[in-house]
Amino acid sequence: YVIKLNKKVLPKILAYKEVENQVKSDFIRDEKAKVLNEKAKSLISNFSGQNLGYISRRNTPVINGLDDIEQEQFIKHLFSATEKINSLNLGSKILVYEIISSKLSPYDSSKDDIVITSIGNLKSSSLSSSLLAKLATTYEVKSFMGKK
Repeated sequence: YVIKLNKKVLPKILAYKEVENQVKSDFIRDEKAKVLNEKAKSLISNFSGQNLGYISRRNTPVINGLDDIEQEQFIKHLFSATEKINSLNLGSKILVYEIISSKLSPYDSSKDDIVITSIGNLKSSSLSSSLLAKLATTYEVKSFMGKK
């Protein structure tokens, strides 16, 4: 990479009003986060919410108050949750939820080929990487990729 410096901007002292506004906005954001976390803790202690029914990666209900990105974050968090009652911080919102029950989805034999192929690819790549690691301990590794 070749980089050319066009201009050097030296640090400067900010005006009091600029700093005051930045500090106020940071303080307000931090205080809102504290209040949200305290509210979430109180909701966790005596939880009552709406039942969303069974949620899977393919079957996600529409959750009021969440946009698509937030809903996707919730689903990722839900499937990695280790506690029955938990909360998720979404920035300006905190979502408190309780897992009532969990179950494995029913067996679908039509996906056997996909699973067999995935396992075969995983075994092959694992064996290849193990072989290369073993050979690297004995021989010097040289890469010729990208050179003409």
